[in-house]
Amino acid sequence: MCHLNGSRIFLIFVICCCLLNSNRSALAFVMPTARNIRHPLAGPLKASRLFDNIFQGKKSSSSGLGERVKLGDLRVSPLGVGTWAWGNQFLWGYSPQKSDSSLQETFDYVLSKGINWFDSADSYGTGRLEGRSEILLGQFLREHDYKLGSSVKSAEDVFVATKIAPYPFRLGKGSIKAAMRASSRRLDRGRAGVDIGQLHWAPPLGWQEKAYWAGLAELKQEGDIKAIGLSNYGPKKLREAAQTFKSEHGISLASNQVQLSLVSPLPLRSGLIETAADEGVRLIAYSPLGLGILTGRYNLERQQLPEGPRRLLFRELLPALTPVLGTMDQIVNERTRKKYGAVSEPVTCSQVALNWCRAKGAIPIVGLKSLAQAREATAALDWCLSAGEVEALDRAVRSLPKGRGETVQNIFQSEEKVRVMVSSEGSSHITAFGDSFNHRAQGKRKYVIRLVLHPFP
Repeated sequence: MCHLNGSRIFLIFVICCCLLNSNRSALAFVMPTARNIRHPLAGPLKASRLFDNIFQGKKSSSSGLGERVKLGDLRVSPLGVGTWAWGNQFLWGYSPQKSDSSLQETFDYVLSKGINWFDSADSYGTGRLEGRSEILLGQFLREHDYKLGSSVKSAEDVFVATKIAPYPFRLGKGSIKAAMRASSRRLDRGRAGVDIGQLHWAPPLGWQEKAYWAGLAELKQEGDIKAIGLSNYGPKKLREAAQTFKSEHGISLASNQVQLSLVSPLPLRSGLIETAADEGVRLIAYSPLGLGILTGRYNLERQQLPEGPRRLLFRELLPALTPVLGTMDQIVNERTRKKYGAVSEPVTCSQVALNWCRAKGAIPIVGLKSLAQAREATAALDWCLSAGEVEALDRAVRSLPKGRGETVQNIFQSEEKVRVMVSSEGSSHITAFGDSFNHRAQGKRKYVIRLVLHPFP
């Protein structure tokens, strides 16, 4: 069941992630509110039609595992696999001894089902395991048995996207080229290299940004990558980037990877989906399951919560999400009753969340660590949400309490800027797009977190 209980975001999580995530791509999130956001949630069909017109997509009751959608000049499955957890000990509990065999089994399964692309980053993997995600992905590609009868016949049929972090010490276009080539060496795919080279986020204040763009352009022109993508770009920066790549380099930008889910709908409200369609840029939705909170596996009343930092986060988030989780639960129950009866595999909350992203014209990338997760995720491609179901979910998102229900939004998204201050006082104060609220910290230690969001282009 998807109906879960709890309360508001536990703000200390922001600080913990910033301080403890040793891969430097700090896991910091904020809570946007509705004020000063230009567009309402895109309607159930409007968003996907924008992308259908641009990318010549099909309207059907389901995409199917053999379906392919356009990503730049590549044809990829309508679901990708994210590998953030592959090597991340802090948040996802990765252990080489315990995790690698399960990850390889998961990899083999999704390829056998026709999933043909994976997303990684040079910063995935913590501490001494930095780069572990790319290393494992390359290893699994080399060791997979391509005679398993799927539409993926060889390693050349698999596409790899990776992201390069714009760390301040990376200066000039040469630094991005060197970093991408280091990723290619970790993947160890020979001539295949990296298919989609992405910039992980927009550097603050535009530091070195055009140099980074030039480096990506040269990588494509020199054959090191097949397509160029960005990540965490808002509408203004995306339009600028897309037009710069066209005018200065003669290259069409392929994709923009952003945090999009039923608990992080900001890209739909900011006008990003329209901007992406205008510029011919495909949106990729990361964290489509909201770090797992949309899977239906967690319940505060029964103390069914994940281990680690997510436990603190989910305990505070769950109650505000009751409208969304309840609507998901209704969809699951209705589809199970009508389509499957009592004896067959039902649809799940995870599949509802993934298909909502697809209904918005985005390609979701889902993090998978086990065979059970892989089976559940790939089954999402067997069906699509109806227009009525998408509208019901949209209404649930709109009904969330202001400043509470729209939960985890990555601060690396380019049109948000965050300052966080901590003290030992007993309340938390947040200012978000001009709206404020107070939150009384729980537990023995009390903090003040002042979170100020400043929109910038």
